[in-house]
Amino acid sequence: MTFAKEVIIESNFNDQSYYEADNLKDLFQTKSSVLPKFWGTRTDLAMDIATKELFTKQGGDRSDAKNVLIMFTDGRPVKTKWDKRPDVPFEDFLRALESKGVSVIVVAVGQEAFQEKSTMSKIAGEPKGVLLLYPNFDDLSGHLDDIVEATCVGKCLDQKMDIAIVGDVSKCIDKRQRSKKTELINELVERRGVSSSGNHFALVTFAKEVVIESDFNDQSYHQENDLKDLVQEKLRVIPKFWGTRTDLAMDLVARELFTKQGGDRPDAKNFIVVFTDGKPFKSKWDNRPDISFEDSLEILKENDLKDLVQEKLRVIPKFWGTRTDLAMDLVARELFTKQGGDRPDAKNFIVVFTDGKPFKSKWDNRPDISFEDSLEILKSKGVRIIVVGVGKDVYKEGKAMSEIAGENGKVLLYPDFDNLSGQLDDILIATC
Repeated sequence: MTFAKEVIIESNFNDQSYYEADNLKDLFQTKSSVLPKFWGTRTDLAMDIATKELFTKQGGDRSDAKNVLIMFTDGRPVKTKWDKRPDVPFEDFLRALESKGVSVIVVAVGQEAFQEKSTMSKIAGEPKGVLLLYPNFDDLSGHLDDIVEATCVGKCLDQKMDIAIVGDVSKCIDKRQRSKKTELINELVERRGVSSSGNHFALVTFAKEVVIESDFNDQSYHQENDLKDLVQEKLRVIPKFWGTRTDLAMDLVARELFTKQGGDRPDAKNFIVVFTDGKPFKSKWDNRPDISFEDSLEILKENDLKDLVQEKLRVIPKFWGTRTDLAMDLVARELFTKQGGDRPDAKNFIVVFTDGKPFKSKWDNRPDISFEDSLEILKSKGVRIIVVGVGKDVYKEGKAMSEIAGENGKVLLYPDFDNLSGQLDDILIATC
C-alpha cells in the first residue's frame, strides 16, 4: 500500500505474484519511486483503508496468521485546503485494527519525525503499538533488526525465551529513576509476554550485593501481574551500602541462572537485559576480587553452544541417508578456512560422531565424494580427525571408520551411547 494525497493498495495478501521475494522487491522499487501529482499525506485514510479492505477475508487476511502493519513515513499527516474528504480519527482505525489482532509499527524517518513524536505515537497506538524514529534514510538499513524485532509485539507466546532482567538498585539511584526503571521493565514484560509454556523471566538485583530474586523455575512469576509486583517490590529497595558490582551480577547470572538448576530451557532463546545508571563501582571496603566481564561472557557463550548442540542433535531428518562423505567435504572446503573462522595459530581437530558406515539411498543422485579427496585437503590444513563410532554395528565397520579418519587420524569405538559419557577422557587424549 502506498499513500500521499491518495491511497492505493498496490497488492493485497491474495496476490500470489508477490509470494516470490524478487517480484515483491521489484514492486516496492517501482511503486516507491513514483512521485505523486498533488501535495498531501493522508495517513489517516491509509490506515482506515488498510483496516477496512486489507485486513479482511477479501483482502487475503488469514485467520491463522499473525497480523502486522508496518508504516514508513517521514513526518506528520498533511491535509491540504483543497482536500474536502473528512478526517478519520486515529482512535477509530486503531480500535478496529486491535479487534483484528493487528500489531502496528510506525517507522518514522527524518528530523521532522522527532518533532512530531506525539503524533507518530498516536498513529502507532502506543503503548500497544511500536514507534521507531530514525534521523535519516541512510541510517535506516543499519536498523533492520530493530524493525524485525518490533514485528514480535504483543504477547509473543509462540517464541520461547528465557529472559534475565538484571536491575541496578544502587544507593545513587533516586526514587524517580527507580519508578521509571520499573515502568520500563513492566512494558518489556507486557510486550514480550510471560507464561508457563512461553517466555520465562528471571529477576536479579545488584548493588554492592547481588541477589537472584527469582529464577526461571519459579512458577509464581510465570504470571504477568505477579512478575510485575515482584519487580515493583524489589526495585524500590535501597541497599545499606554503596557499590555497583555489575561484574558479580554478570558472573552470578552466567554461573547460576542460565543453568539447568536455574530453570534454563534448552529449547528457549536466552537473553540478558541489564538496567543500570552507569559504570560499575567497588568501594574501598569491598575486598572481593574483580571478575572480568570477559570471563562471564565466555561462560555465557559456552552455554549458548551447549544449547545449540542440544537443539540440533535432537532434530530427526525427513529422509534416510548418512552422507559422511558430503559432511567431510563441506568441512574441508568451508569450515577450515579464513571465512569459516579458522585461526592460523590454533590446532585443528574434527571429532566425528557416527553410529555406522556411510549410507546413500537409491534416490540420492548426488555423486560420491572420495574420502581421500577430503583427507588430502584437511591434511594440507593440519587438521586431525577423530572418529567416534557408537553402536553394536561399528565394530563390523572398523574399515569404513578408518577410511573416514585417515592414516593420521584416530578411531574410537563404543558399543552404545550409555557407555560414551564415561569415555570422555579417551576423546580428550585423542585431541592431544
